[in-house]
Amino acid sequence: ITVCTPTSSVNMNANAATAPATGLWTLVSGSGTITNPASRTTSITGLTVGVHVFRWTISNGPCTPGSTSDDVTVTVYSGSSPNADAGADQSICTPSGATLTGSMPIFPATGTWTLVSGSGTIASPNSPSTAVSGLGIGPNVFQWTVHNGPCANDLTSDQVTVTAYDQSVSGSDAGPDQSLCLPTSTATMAANAPASPAQGTWTLVSGTGSITNIHSATTTITGLSVGENVFRWSIANGPCPVNPPNDLVSIFVYDPNAAVANAGPDQQLCTPSTSTTMAGSTPLFPATGQWMLVSGSGTLADPTDPATAVSGLALGVNTFRWTVTNGPCANPVTQDVVSITVYSSANAVANAGPDQDLCTP
Repeated sequence: ITVCTPTSSVNMNANAATAPATGLWTLVSGSGTITNPASRTTSITGLTVGVHVFRWTISNGPCTPGSTSDDVTVTVYSGSSPNADAGADQSICTPSGATLTGSMPIFPATGTWTLVSGSGTIASPNSPSTAVSGLGIGPNVFQWTVHNGPCANDLTSDQVTVTAYDQSVSGSDAGPDQSLCLPTSTATMAANAPASPAQGTWTLVSGTGSITNIHSATTTITGLSVGENVFRWSIANGPCPVNPPNDLVSIFVYDPNAAVANAGPDQQLCTPSTSTTMAGSTPLFPATGQWMLVSGSGTLADPTDPATAVSGLALGVNTFRWTVTNGPCANPVTQDVVSITVYSSANAVANAGPDQDLCTP
């Protein structure tokens, strides 16, 4: 017999004893008050939540058998027993297992864990708190189902997801730097893709660009502007460490209309002056410039500065080349030379020699 609180009484329905045989109800375990122990249909009152066992014994005098008995179980369920709650979702790092923590049903209600999807071995399927091992990489879903007899919440269930992350996931690699030339302003990224459930995310660090799919390792980037555009690729791997957790990649966009190299006007100096300042054209970033000594002598303070100082120039002609590199554009490399001529202040003033007189023959 099963009932649900607030019901706390039941009517028994044993078989009748044929007179002069008699029947008698006794309490075997649990609790309850037998209203009329000799009545086969007596009521039992004062039942509490739990399991109660009563015995009906028929005594039949000197006959064989002299007495027989049978037990009946009255199970009282709690109407206030909580619904199933499987607990909070969990994230673990392999090879660790997990502990499921479902709600505790009020006895005699029972609970059972089952695997819904993924993998995993449940150590104690009927225990609210049980270990689970052998979890697969990714989400593993378990269901906690509570059976509460004839009560209104007779069968409730709830699910919990245990997500297992792979500790062997590689560190973040944003891929190689890239160079483009307008009108191309779109690039395809080449980062490493982590195994699910780990996830990578792109973010813009500097410059411009619209990320089509922030979680795709090979997403396209549109709207890139001239210059350096820096993006960060970050891998999140749940509770597992990632080394390195993020990496940067630069996309350089060059302007095909950038000015070609111009080394500036030739210069002339007179000793003791043996140094000057160059006047090369300034390349449009990310294009770069580089000075190089072609002939003569001279020391460049900063070979990449279009207006660098140059010292130690020798008497005569000193020639320098200014080279501008403009990435993958149609004019990737242009050059121009400049001459710096150094004269000596020690040279004698002009002397045409003495006047001369001649006589015809």
